[in-house]
Amino acid sequence: MEIKMNTISIKKQTSIIIDKIKILSLLFFLSFEMQSSKVYFLDFGMTNENKEKFKKQIQAFPDPYTFKSIVSSEDGIQISPNYKRIMNELSNLMIDCLSPDAVRLLREKSKNFDFDSIIIKNLPHDDYTPSFKAKKLSDRSDAKNTKVSEYAILGLASLMGYYVSSLKEEHEGRIIHNISPVEDSKKSKSSIGSVQFNYHTDDSYASFFPKMFILMGIEPDFESGSKTSILPIADILREMPLKELAELKKPQYWIRSNESVEGTVDHICCIIEEETTSENQKIFRFRFIYDEDSERIVGINEKANQALKVLNSIIKRLEKSAMKFNLQKGEAIILNNGIGLDNPGGLLHGRIGTIKNPTRFLQRGKLYINQNQ
Repeated sequence: MEIKMNTISIKKQTSIIIDKIKILSLLFFLSFEMQSSKVYFLDFGMTNENKEKFKKQIQAFPDPYTFKSIVSSEDGIQISPNYKRIMNELSNLMIDCLSPDAVRLLREKSKNFDFDSIIIKNLPHDDYTPSFKAKKLSDRSDAKNTKVSEYAILGLASLMGYYVSSLKEEHEGRIIHNISPVEDSKKSKSSIGSVQFNYHTDDSYASFFPKMFILMGIEPDFESGSKTSILPIADILREMPLKELAELKKPQYWIRSNESVEGTVDHICCIIEEETTSENQKIFRFRFIYDEDSERIVGINEKANQALKVLNSIIKRLEKSAMKFNLQKGEAIILNNGIGLDNPGGLLHGRIGTIKNPTRFLQRGKLYINQNQ
């Protein structure tokens, strides 16, 4: 199924059920149930006046790349007081610029991970973004005179009650990541490459695991090029035989990082992690990289590798009906990074096909902890 965001037209490859349509004063809300997947479309309907208000007020904010919000296995998550203060101010600004219904829906869906993805249109964005081939990770964002897209990502996170953070080894520890081909890394299966980047959950190789992340469109790929694709984890696990499913819950998988990470970060872990909270809720985390060549994920024994083989075959079969889209400027998607309460949830995502536009540009913010932690 291919989603064209600019018209919200849908090319059917599998049957879907429209669950509900709510047209609110300043908000368009559309929900699709793809088997067990919860996909929501939001058109914020932010008025031009409010967009200009947002742009004007963030001019008084610091350069977001000066904020410290670093994740490390040694020190946990370090967040500077200035960043906390700005996120509080930004949350109030977003509330002023959006309808109460938009604010409520974002908060409700993110509170208990009651979504797989939220696709958003009509966000404020930079009036001008220089278009050129990047030679290093920070080139594209450094060339922008304004940081509207960065603050739009931070604003969404603040509304959901989360901080945006980064692993210290990833993208130079910068708070917002540039997802754009880097000239010397075109063949990298990562956020800095141009080739297909198969289905995965973000930071599956690291001790700390982002619960959600936000992708925002800056410059899209050509229509004949790559697409961002998503697969519901619950649909995948439903087809797993019980014997192999049990193997996925054992700490017997070695996962390592890709080329967008400085050095090598790796982790021996379960693919399906379970944790019981103090409120007796079960939290499920799904750590995975779909890798037919076993370059970045491998079981440490025969049973583990057999379970991986079965899991990969299910994904290969289901990917034909996956939802695919090409984010346009001012459009964003919030993805549940494999987190579920009481039952497995969230999505695998990937870049399907090869990037044809050498200046294609997305930005990403990762949400590790909420602001009450």
